[in-house]
This record gives sequence, C-alpha cells and structure tokens, in this order.
Amino acid sequence: MTYRETVNLGETVLSMADIAEAKTDAWLLLEMVCKIDRSFYYLHMEEDMPEEQMSEYQIALRKRAEHVPLQYIVGETEFMGLKFKVNSSVLIPRQDTETLVEEALKVVRPGMRVLDLCTGSGCVIVSILHNVSDVEGYAVDISKQALNVAKENARLNDVPVLFEHSDLFDHVTGTFDVIVSNPPFAVPWEGDKNPKLVIDPRFSPAGVLAPASKGDMAFIMHSLSWLASNGAAAIVCFPGIMYRGGAEQKIRKYLVDNNYVDAIIQLPSNLFMNVTISVDIMLLKKNKTDNAVLFVDASKEFVKVKKNNRLSDDNIRRIVSAVAERKDERYFARLVPNDEVGSKQNNYNLSVSTYVEQEDTREKIDIIKLNAEIAEIVAREQKLREEIDRIIEEIEG
Repeated sequence: MTYRETVNLGETVLSMADIAEAKTDAWLLLEMVCKIDRSFYYLHMEEDMPEEQMSEYQIALRKRAEHVPLQYIVGETEFMGLKFKVNSSVLIPRQDTETLVEEALKVVRPGMRVLDLCTGSGCVIVSILHNVSDVEGYAVDISKQALNVAKENARLNDVPVLFEHSDLFDHVTGTFDVIVSNPPFAVPWEGDKNPKLVIDPRFSPAGVLAPASKGDMAFIMHSLSWLASNGAAAIVCFPGIMYRGGAEQKIRKYLVDNNYVDAIIQLPSNLFMNVTISVDIMLLKKNKTDNAVLFVDASKEFVKVKKNNRLSDDNIRRIVSAVAERKDERYFARLVPNDEVGSKQNNYNLSVSTYVEQEDTREKIDIIKLNAEIAEIVAREQKLREEIDRIIEEIEG
C-alpha cells in the first residue's frame, strides 16, 4: 500500500470512528510513524510504505479510533507556543490553562517566587519561566509519574524548576509572590474528621472547614495562606463553589469581606474533548487597591472548531485586557463593590451570571409594524371574500 493510500485509509477509518479531525489526525499519525514531512510525502506518496511502518501505523490508527487522545499517541503537544511531552500520567494541557498563564504573566516579575500547585505536565510553570527570566519556580504534584514528565519538560524547554513530591496540603514552606494552579475538582479531604484542622492557621480564619467530600475551598484557603503580603494567585475552579451554600458560602464570605477576591472569569464550555462544562478562574490578591470584585463573562469568547470550542488569540487578549483595565463593559465585564456581593440579595454568590447582564440575542419584534402587517392581511382577506361572494352571485344569477 502506498503512502497516499495509507493516509486515505486512515482518514476513512477515523471518520467512521467519529473522530472530528480525521484527516488531520491521519496525517499526524503517518508523520509520527514514518518520521516524514509534507515535502517527502508529495515526492514519494505513490511509493509503497515499508511493512514495519505500516504495522506501526495500524496500531496507532486503532488507538485513535478507540478515542485515545492524539497527544498521548504521538507523545507530545503544544502549549503557549512550546512543545511538551505528555503521556497517560498527566492531563493534556488545556486552553483554559493558557488563560491562567496569561493572567500570571501580567504580574510575574524577575526576582519573584512562583508556585505551581498540581503541576501535572509542568506546562504552567515552564511557560511562565520561559517568558520571564530570573524567577524562582517551584512545582508540586502528588504523582511521581507526573513529576517525571514535568521534569523532562523543564529540561526540554531549558528552564530551572524546583520540583516537590507532595499532596495538595503538605511539604511546601515559605510564601510566594504568585501561585498558579489547575487542580482536580471535588477532591475529598479530611475536613472536620481531623479536629486539628479546625485550628490550623491555613483554614481557621474562615471559621469553618470546606466539606470533606469537596476540598476545593480548602485548596483555595491553603493557597491563600502561602501568598506573600503583595501576592496574587490564579486558580481554575469548578463553577459550583461559586454559588453553593453551607461551608462554601461562609468561606466565600471570608474571602470577600477580607478583600481577597480580585476577579472571577467564566470561560466557555466545551473547550476540550469529552468535557462539556465551563470552568471559572478565581484571581486572588492581597493588598488590593479597591474594594470590589471584577466579574468577566467570557463564555461566548470562542471560535467553533468542529465539535469543540477554542479560545483564539483575540479571545484571550480580550479577557486579559478586561482584567487589566478593571472597568464595566456591558454584557462582558462588571466591577462590583464588595458590599453588593455581600448584600442580602446576593449573599456572597460569586457566579458571574449574577452580576453580568446577559445580552438578549432573540429577534426583536416591532409590534407597530407587526400590527400593520396583520391589518393588511385581514384587509386583503376581506377583499378576497367579497370577490368570492360576487362571483358566486353571478353564477347563481
């Protein structure tokens, strides 16, 4: 079978398996297996493909047809313009995380200490250190396998990172100027099952512990405790923590009343394969210059690519600019005083939709024009009836 026939077969197989980017993926698998580029392909596409490579291509094709992510098969992906190694030990870097990095890059300066919690592939800390020199970069993950991938990516992109094997809450000391994290959602933790946590200085200021079944807010309090006096944090969050009641509402109250919440950004849904929910980014900051929270509704900031949504460079720039300018923009951003967030009506709800007006995209109906059109139709109908009656009278004669 020739190279051309092989890649055409690959496209057919992947299309039948409902792979959105069948043509592109078939080519990328051929490129990986044969180690060729487009120039080689067009010069040799009518030549027979070596049997060994054909067998390897069929194995890769079968995996992709079973919906194994392409990045895991080829072993790498691109993020913030850099190449990263990936495997099943780490999550594939996502577009919402690029927005996280862009927010961090606004505040990271030479000489700062930056911490990446739940580093995974290391894409966040590596991207930051690649763009800003003379930064002390630290990265933490509970998985040794993930840390091995992250270390390889740091070497690949030639940036110095100090890696630490740890869970979400241990083995990191000191304070940091910037903390970034894309943690797992709704991770169980000890909570009130451990009486020592009630007086733990990381969690006790809020007066309540996060639910044992959902440690998201505990993670946020933990991160806040590591921030330096002028520090800032950007954390990807599950939307539920912005509006649920109980302990999570009380922790939101603590964060707002102490003026730690700088901004909440709602990102589009369906940004990555097989995950349809939208996520939020919570920006925390100590020593803020105003007493307000910026809410940004970026849920419509995307371009459609087959079945998924994607953040374009323009989308990301608009989001980052809104956070930097910190001003109202109808249907997109609103700066809300802390007193309004904590009012009886809002009760410390941090959902973006509570504060940013939704644009009514329904077709607007001109009632006056509609009534005129109806009247015209009724008049024509009446005239037609009169004409019919006249014709009948003539026939009956």
